[in-house]
Amino acid sequence: MAAKKGILVCINPRSGGPACIGEASREVFRAFRKRAKERGVDIQIDRNVCMGYCSHGPNVKILGGPFFHEVTVDDVNRILDLASQ
Repeated sequence: MAAKKGILVCINPRSGGPACIGEASREVFRAFRKRAKERGVDIQIDRNVCMGYCSHGPNVKILGGPFFHEVTVDDVNRILDLASQ
């Protein structure tokens, strides 16, 4: 049985430096959820606590695949396409 496909979006409330909790990360997370639903793709979209790239956020990870840094809402469709392969 194949593992469920997934995307993690870092929304880390780290204190004392750069963090992914900002509005840009929340917008990216909401865009992934909305567009995955609109497309009818079976991909789990979850929040993640930390990916270790705080100064390069928003950060996104395809489970079993690549990391993406400085992600914007404009990147969501391309990343969903890659995660759907």
